[in-house]
Amino acid sequence: MSEIKVLDMSAWQNYNVPYKDFKTKYGIYATILRITERNNKIDTMFHTHYNECLKVGMPICAVYKFSYALTLEEIQT
Repeated sequence: MSEIKVLDMSAWQNYNVPYKDFKTKYGIYATILRITERNNKIDTMFHTHYNECLKVGMPICAVYKFSYALTLEEIQT
């Protein structure tokens, strides 16, 4: 089985992101993007990462909501 590199991107990757080099220089073939931060706020880099990946033809295989919930009640809200 061959390896497929996928990059998880969020607000932590917020400067000098080499979108156009992902595949050719680093062998990354797709991305996963975090859509929300704490308190259900949109990740500050989500729209930038999303648009830049589309611009360079980098597939986005998933988006995810990171949960900080500690109880069942917090999960349900």
